[in-house]
Amino acid sequence: MARCPARRRFTLLEMLIVVSILAVLAGSVIVNLGQAGQQATDDLGGHQLSQVREALRRFKRDMGYLPHEGLLVAGAPNGLVGSPVADPAWQTWFNHPANVLCLIKAPVSSATPATGSFTDWHVAASLASYDPASRRGWKGPYLSNDAAVWMTLGDGLSGDGSGDPTQGSALALMPVVPSLDSAPAVQRAGDGVWFYTWSASPSLAPSQSAQGRPLLLLDAGTAFARVVGLGSDYAYTAYSPTAAPFTSSDPGPPAASQDVGIYVER
Repeated sequence: MARCPARRRFTLLEMLIVVSILAVLAGSVIVNLGQAGQQATDDLGGHQLSQVREALRRFKRDMGYLPHEGLLVAGAPNGLVGSPVADPAWQTWFNHPANVLCLIKAPVSSATPATGSFTDWHVAASLASYDPASRRGWKGPYLSNDAAVWMTLGDGLSGDGSGDPTQGSALALMPVVPSLDSAPAVQRAGDGVWFYTWSASPSLAPSQSAQGRPLLLLDAGTAFARVVGLGSDYAYTAYSPTAAPFTSSDPGPPAASQDVGIYVER
């Protein structure tokens, strides 16, 4: 009777080689999936910036200026817009680079209001609603109300891009457009104030519904305003360009910066 040949078993070395090959293949799949996911996030982020830019363009077409150009403070040129003279905190809040209230909420008709509210903004009666004859006036919302949330930011960030949104006095109830990714909240050393926490309603609850970081409108009064996102490191890098993008006269943001942005031409 013929004997069955003995089955050959894998040696320990061969098993280690197979396991190593599988590990390399699995690692490459994970890396590729991660890169694809990051690319998808970047693409969505670019689309979001484009939407905000288009909203700003439509606002400027109707109102005659971009938000935060200085026309929403006391003594505005041509008397177009008035603001709470007795409330400089309101002016600081409304002109913050992250504040997008004027894109999502109709203004209050008031040429010289005495006091301000951190949920309202004020314009002269001629701009409170759109006038087809003059082709001027608010015709929003320019962004969906669902696109904005309420966040805590610092007044240490200036409209020219200098400063830091996690420094200065904390400004709560800031209506902002958050970037698509959720991000860790930032707690300032010293006083423990939290930034980048947001809620879906204009009242910041003790435990906010999520965490995020805002898109910023910078250099609104220049030839090339910028809509800037804080990038995947969640940190803002102060940077003031000197010209339009892709020119030799503009040094560009620091190499370590992960901020992303898009220009809004005048």
